[in-house]
Amino acid sequence: MVLNMGWCDGDAGQKKRIAATRECFSQAVAALDKGDLNINCTKHMASAIERDLSAVRGRLADIAETYAQRLLQSNDPQHKESPEAYTQWMQDRVAKLLDRKDATNFFLHKHDNTGAVVHWFGNQVLEDLFIDFWYGSNFSPIHKFRSQPR
Repeated sequence: MVLNMGWCDGDAGQKKRIAATRECFSQAVAALDKGDLNINCTKHMASAIERDLSAVRGRLADIAETYAQRLLQSNDPQHKESPEAYTQWMQDRVAKLLDRKDATNFFLHKHDNTGAVVHWFGNQVLEDLFIDFWYGSNFSPIHKFRSQPR
């Protein structure tokens, strides 16, 4: 959502986030082929989803700090001798991770409109963070869904 809309601040931003949440909910219902159930995302539901996503994002940021050390760790002896060389290496590394065209290093994953993964992580540290947080953390909505009776 942030990539598509930018960071939305203030009351107007919250309205945009709620509208986008409702749209994502509708798309999820359609993708799961549950349109016949007439499930609508109320304003209260959208607010709850948006609030919880914000809380989860904060927890993820806290946990990600430990992974950042692994991500930006260099074993090159030149980097220990020259802080300038290490700084340049870090900047180059971050630029490489953000390059969407470089599938061997890109830091996100991508799904198609049916929810199938079409591009997985190109970086082991970030893949470890993703799996550990979303599937192993008590903070993750996936963990909560998994623990609920069906």
